[in-house]
Amino acid sequence: MGKHLMPWCMLLRHSDRVHTELGEHLAILSAVLSDFLLDIKAKGRHLLYSCSIT
Repeated sequence: MGKHLMPWCMLLRHSDRVHTELGEHLAILSAVLSDFLLDIKAKGRHLLYSCSIT
């Protein structure tokens, strides 16, 4: 019985590590994306402003 449970324990331990790494990658990605989106918003606002002047 114990033999059958071993792979599951290893798999769970492995997936837990993978989830942690994924979480870290996602946190970095979302930070980069939000910076990117803020940049686009600022540029868009600047474009709208310059278009409304002319």
